[in-house]
Amino acid sequence: MSETITFTIPLEEPDECEDYAEQCRNIVQVQVSEKTNGMWRRVPNASNHMVNLILSREGTIGLATALLRTAHQPTPSPIFLEMLPSSPGHAVERFGVFMHPDSCRLNIGLHDFGDIHTTLDAQNDSTGAAG
Repeated sequence: MSETITFTIPLEEPDECEDYAEQCRNIVQVQVSEKTNGMWRRVPNASNHMVNLILSREGTIGLATALLRTAHQPTPSPIFLEMLPSSPGHAVERFGVFMHPDSCRLNIGLHDFGDIHTTLDAQNDSTGAAG
């Protein structure tokens, strides 16, 4: 017998902490890079930039499934996957999705940052900010 799951849009935050978030290890780091003189360099202060990730419903399912499978593999950290946009007459499915021809290059990395408290403390220490 199948179970029906209903979601409200937008998704509401759960009342209880989910298992994956219990230890505050569900961290995402977003970096912006620009190509200068043929070299890719990370933009040091990307606060004036924005990254948009726009997915179809099927693309969301495909990417989420691939991310879950990767997260459950006993592989060393960090892992990086490069995804390139489709070119005329040539589409490649990577990580459960096809990149749109108008997409920019996308790199997805899997890395263990520890917990958010340690990460924030390390950031404060490196900038000299008071915690």
